[in-house]
Amino acid sequence: MRADKLPRLTPGRRRLLDRLLDDFLELEGEGGAQELERFKRRYPRLHVWLERLLAVAATPTEHFSSAVARTAERAIGRVEDLPELAAGQELGAWRIVGQAGKGGMGVVYQAERADGAFEMTAAIKLIASRRPDVADRLVQERHLLARLNHPGLSRLIDGGLTDDGLAYLVMEWVPGQDLSEPVRGGLDPLQTFAEIADALTHAHQRMVVHGDIKPGNVRISPDGRARLLDFGVARLVADEIGDDDVSVRALTPAFAAPELLAGQPATAQSDVWALGALLNWLLTGKRPTGDGSAPDTAGIGHARAADLAAIIRTACADDPAGRYPTVAALADEVQRIRRHHPVQARVAGPARRMRLWSRRNPVGAALALALLLGTVIGASVLGWQAQVVRAERDMAQFENTRWAIMNDQLATLFRVVAEEADNDELGARELLDGSIDRLDELLAEDDRGRAYIESMLGSLYVALQDYQNAAAVLRRFVGSDAGDTTPMLRSDAYGNLALAETYLGNHERALELVDQALVMVERRPGDHRQRIAQLYQIRGSALRGLGDLTASTEALEQGLSLTRALDSASNRALARAYNNLGVTLIQASEFDAARQAFESSLLHWRVLGLAESSDALTVIGNLATIYHRQGDLPAAELAYAEAIELRRARFGDSAALAATMNNYGQVLIVRNRLDQAREQLEQARDMMGRFNGERSPHYAIMLRSLGLLELTEGQADQAADKFAGAEAILLDTVGPDHLFTAMVRSHAAQLLAQHDQAAAIDRFDELVGQMSDMGAPAEIHLAGVLCEQAVVLLEMDR
Repeated sequence: MRADKLPRLTPGRRRLLDRLLDDFLELEGEGGAQELERFKRRYPRLHVWLERLLAVAATPTEHFSSAVARTAERAIGRVEDLPELAAGQELGAWRIVGQAGKGGMGVVYQAERADGAFEMTAAIKLIASRRPDVADRLVQERHLLARLNHPGLSRLIDGGLTDDGLAYLVMEWVPGQDLSEPVRGGLDPLQTFAEIADALTHAHQRMVVHGDIKPGNVRISPDGRARLLDFGVARLVADEIGDDDVSVRALTPAFAAPELLAGQPATAQSDVWALGALLNWLLTGKRPTGDGSAPDTAGIGHARAADLAAIIRTACADDPAGRYPTVAALADEVQRIRRHHPVQARVAGPARRMRLWSRRNPVGAALALALLLGTVIGASVLGWQAQVVRAERDMAQFENTRWAIMNDQLATLFRVVAEEADNDELGARELLDGSIDRLDELLAEDDRGRAYIESMLGSLYVALQDYQNAAAVLRRFVGSDAGDTTPMLRSDAYGNLALAETYLGNHERALELVDQALVMVERRPGDHRQRIAQLYQIRGSALRGLGDLTASTEALEQGLSLTRALDSASNRALARAYNNLGVTLIQASEFDAARQAFESSLLHWRVLGLAESSDALTVIGNLATIYHRQGDLPAAELAYAEAIELRRARFGDSAALAATMNNYGQVLIVRNRLDQAREQLEQARDMMGRFNGERSPHYAIMLRSLGLLELTEGQADQAADKFAGAEAILLDTVGPDHLFTAMVRSHAAQLLAQHDQAAAIDRFDELVGQMSDMGAPAEIHLAGVLCEQAVVLLEMDR
């Protein structure tokens, strides 16, 4: 590569280089040099940038350490006395772009790297202070801020002196807008609060307080995420450091705890008070009065306003001992609101606890409601039946009668199962499982009634993402001789079974079923565009499973187009359609288009206030896959970990959770955290086996990941067993010509090369030919095969 021609530094590469720089700076001596040489051989393009960064970091120029040591001798004016820096003016290695704002400690400028070492945009904070010990405090800040590494915080990068002797800090530039009133109106307040609290918890765990939490110190990035800025008033929370040395007074009285207004130093408890005040501002738009009194909570526009008001009052108690002990405890209380749990700040009576339970367990509550009220619940889990029955006006009376009969039978079935249960709190899944067990006995003489119940129970299992049980029930329905069930009911059952078969890896059968369902719907009078759009989504998924990504994309785009054209189209339907399309685009290696689809999907979930719903968490996991495929491993790891934590807490085990854990495990392998990877992957394998079965392609993918882990660990025999098991499943489900099958065979060829290189080369040749015929979806995997083949050829000296 020419010395004057540097490889392009994309945002993803820059974020990766930030992490790599931290890792390499911790290496010393010969070991560090050897590791850098290995990195150069494997990643020559990234090495060019990394080498320059390391050289800059090691150069004793006017960087932070030398700069702050001299600030004791320099006079630093107040904000109003600070000179204005012109665009183009250089401060050390940085060039001013323009002024970005003013804060309690100085003026903030946007800047860019000027010395050509690397490309980066940063925020430069010109410090204003009359303190004689400002140099010492800046040194302390350097050590404090170096501890912080969290996506919700702005990182310290550099520092120095202006020609006039003014100190400045160089921080990570966070694009977006400050958390102002107009911005607040477009956010999910509880989600934004959770992001801020998570970042602040990270700081507190590293003995750093903020001391000036307010809307102006929160930045909302273009993707809607909150970043906490300006730890310039941070202090060390440690007994060995005296308060007189590092005390920080209130900089913004409106959001300052009473003890700060009284002149006491900032503490973790004062941050809790400010965070409670910020939560109230997010919910009401009201700023505190500035006299240290608790915020006015009137006007909270939320279904649980009283609970939120109680949380805010506790966080903003006058006595620090009466507040939440930590930011994490406060955040957990707010999270209980989001999960529909009672909060500790307000006692909940039995009736209120029952209402909250119903919100946490909507399926179980719906079943209980059917049992108590005898309402016609239909197949509303998927939102299909009610609209369709109304459309079939010529069959309305028949359907009403049939649904009434079915409801009575379903209520009887649920009542028997509930009375036989060993515990008082029978969950929705247990209720369904027990109903299946008693179905034949209770409806032995009513084939038609049993068929209706089977279609209902199957749709409920689909809603619970339990596709094995859904398929078992719906296969009975499809194979039954209940001839007088309506075509619309049968199309529902066929569509749901097609969806379940897709998840179980039976893609040809799924395609056959969904095409039959489409014929049934299209033959019926009335407007069934919504149903047809949903069936096209299932059809696209089945085609994706068969490896026909072109046809899959066409079907999914057709379904999306139909959904957008509906006047009654819900954001939910559009959100699911965008996500489904994005999954196909990932497999087609169209990452930019996939990312746009996922971001559109996530936007719809946020508009609905469902940013932490099961569907939204799936989208977050898919975005993590984009980061993973594009090499931004730190971002992928963070997104996967977030999705796993939220999904497990809110929804428990599922096939979706297993898939996300599997992807997370693959990132951990690449990052050489093998023990953590094994824990994730083994749990994912067992979970996927429970929900999708041990003969599904998804289970084979779990085996493949475990095989890759064991290959990395040098356990060749165990890896070979995993790859063989995965290949057998894939041959049985998707066939020999599927990309997944070829991927597993490529890993087996790697193992073969350890004892028979010539045979491995032949195997690689076969795979290269096979993957070349697969087109764009296989390109990234084809590149991997070619690399592995090249390694073997080099070892053979060919």
